[in-house]
Amino acid sequence: MLGHRQLHRQSSKDKISAALRKVWERRMISVRSRQMILRIWSDSIAEAAKEGDHGQDKLDWDSYDKIQSEMMSVFLWNKEKERVTKKLKRAVTKIVAKKLQAAEKMELLTKRTKKAKPEKLVLQKSDAQPRRVLASTRPKLKERLTKVMGISCICLHCVQIRF
Repeated sequence: MLGHRQLHRQSSKDKISAALRKVWERRMISVRSRQMILRIWSDSIAEAAKEGDHGQDKLDWDSYDKIQSEMMSVFLWNKEKERVTKKLKRAVTKIVAKKLQAAEKMELLTKRTKKAKPEKLVLQKSDAQPRRVLASTRPKLKERLTKVMGISCICLHCVQIRF
């Protein structure tokens, strides 16, 4: 008999499966109730610990979340600051480049004007040392106006024009 399997009828198979279902259902109910009691108990202990006793401070159980959100905001602020500083550096380099170009142009212009205006030796006093003074080859404004327009006095209140 050990080597032969016995065949069960369908009705006895149904009875066995129903009995096993009931046993496992009871076990699941008891496991769920134990888990629920354990959760309620741990929640009540956590709440009591959070509230603290008469002389104790209240604990911050969400301090990890607060610290994490604060770190995230600091990180984002630093990223924004880096982006703004990069933009400012680019703008400053552009401005410096423009100023350098303007300085080079001014230097070129001054070199050209120095070539156009020869230096002349001028004695200021009879006993003084001769010094080099830049003297323009073009006549002064007053000389040009008197030459062209015949103005003898350049003042706003007395402008005389000779025809």
